[in-house]
Amino acid sequence: MSVPVALLLVAGCAVVIVVIARVVANRSPTRVDAVIDSSLADEVAERTGLSLDVVQRALAGDQVTADVTRRIDACLVAVDVETTRIDGRHDRVHVRRRAVFHGGEVRELTWEAAWDDLPDSVREQFIRTDETSVLGVWAPPWRSA
Repeated sequence: MSVPVALLLVAGCAVVIVVIARVVANRSPTRVDAVIDSSLADEVAERTGLSLDVVQRALAGDQVTADVTRRIDACLVAVDVETTRIDGRHDRVHVRRRAVFHGGEVRELTWEAAWDDLPDSVREQFIRTDETSVLGVWAPPWRSA
């Protein structure tokens, strides 16, 4: 095998590895995702009477039955997540998760998170727009499919 062909082969393999790493990274939940999922699972389980384990698996997209999705949908109306830069800090943000339940109850959870704990899409939006706040909508897997 000639040197140019070998170099092309090595470069091609490197590109494939980078692409696979990005796909895996994009699918891996971040710490912010974990806080959102965990807090929602607790609140939904409490309101639906479903076990915490069943709700956690459903919100993760695992072993979802029609009955479970119906019960969660009958409970949870909408969830939005607002991420705001902290003045003078480039490594920390405020995160606010707001869940609206049927019957009008609203539950908010706020916390401070590290920049690296944000989903890539949120970091990219901050960089692209230079805004101080990013608002997103969270949906369970069966609603976002």
